[in-house]
Amino acid sequence: MIDKLFGRARARKNADNEAFIRLIYATLLKRSPDEDGLRTYLQRLNRGEMTHTHFVSSLLECDEYKSRNGELYYHRDPDVAAYLTESVLRDSAELESNRALDAASYEKAWSSIFASGKPLIIGQQEYGTQHKRRFRELFNAVKLLTADNPQPKILEFGISEFSAIYRLLNPRTILHTADRPTPADYIGFTKDVCQRITGCELHAEIDLNQPQQIHAQLEAHLGTYDLIVFTEILEHLVVNPVELLREFLRLLKPSGSLYLTTPNFYRQENLEKIAARRNPQHLFPGQNANWDAHFHHREYCLKELLDIIRQAGGETAMFYFSDCWDVDAPATMTKDQRSNLVFVIRQHSR
Repeated sequence: MIDKLFGRARARKNADNEAFIRLIYATLLKRSPDEDGLRTYLQRLNRGEMTHTHFVSSLLECDEYKSRNGELYYHRDPDVAAYLTESVLRDSAELESNRALDAASYEKAWSSIFASGKPLIIGQQEYGTQHKRRFRELFNAVKLLTADNPQPKILEFGISEFSAIYRLLNPRTILHTADRPTPADYIGFTKDVCQRITGCELHAEIDLNQPQQIHAQLEAHLGTYDLIVFTEILEHLVVNPVELLREFLRLLKPSGSLYLTTPNFYRQENLEKIAARRNPQHLFPGQNANWDAHFHHREYCLKELLDIIRQAGGETAMFYFSDCWDVDAPATMTKDQRSNLVFVIRQHSR
């Protein structure tokens, strides 16, 4: 009788432990346990060699769980891992650390523009606050990528009041700028306004939706660069990105870099919309509401941009997911769900 009771108790314990293992696997790893794993964990739980808490902890620490949650994203995804050599991973970590530019220097430069009380171009006061962190990352990259060059030649596409910071941080910078053509009565960044704000030596008006114009208007007249800055613009263009990046790479010196940032299509906000079967792509504005070209025609993800860069003849030298927009992000948000993509691109080494 006693043996029968103990036998039933053992059977219930075994069944309960197996159900627990299957539940935790489904919750954390989104799959059923393999036979060996189920047998091993079941034996250890039944014998009291492992507590239920220890079992859950072991799955939380395994590579498979970390990979699913972004911690080992770069290493585990075959579409990404091939691009990320040891040197790329090392240099990317250094770029992401934001250690090249000290916070005090950036704060001083930022305040001299956005906390000065002087009149700014329409919308730029709000822009200065909203984009402060992103430009902190940008100017850290400038500092890191030009560390061995006391007089770097830089070309920036897309002008803002932030553009004056290049020379505040390094007065010897040779700065050229480019932006889209605008009518003379435009209330934003006309050619004259761009030159006045940035203090640049040269400014070009160019429609990046026509990549073939880049050589004629830039390379032929302005030469080549140590650094090209192309941030938060790609998503606004109606253009083949391979053709565009190929032209940018032609503007680089052999040791030069292209610094590119653009929204991450698979950011948490968009994933939540997709899960709810809502389209994250906004409708094109009506009634000429896109007069300032703010609309995102096409956003990109990491995998396709890695391949686009390769097709354009470039190499991804550094990369990270930036949380510069994720002010109130939950602790559960993974790296690959961050809102921005940051690339440093160089000409392919042959």
